[in-house]
Amino acid sequence: MVATGVGHARNLAVVGSGEIVIAIGGEWGTLSEIGHARSLGRTVVALHTWTLIGRDQMEGAPGVIPVETPEEAVAAALAELPSG
Repeated sequence: MVATGVGHARNLAVVGSGEIVIAIGGEWGTLSEIGHARSLGRTVVALHTWTLIGRDQMEGAPGVIPVETPEEAVAAALAELPSG
C-alpha cells in the first residue's frame, strides 16, 4: 500500500513504487496505471483487465503480459524480475 493523499496522482506513485505491475480488472484508474507503468518502463501483467492493441511501435502492447489466473500473474511477474 502506498498512502499518498494526492488523489488521482497516486496512480503514478503506486506504479513507480515497484518493479513489476499486476493490473487486475479495473476501470479508468487501472487504465491510467497501465499507461503510467509502461511510460516508466515497468512490465505490466494483465489479469482480466484492459485489452490493449496499439499502433505502429505500440502494436501488440509491448511490455504487457496477459494472463488468465492469479497464479499465472504471480509467476509472470516473478519471471520478469531481474536476476539478483
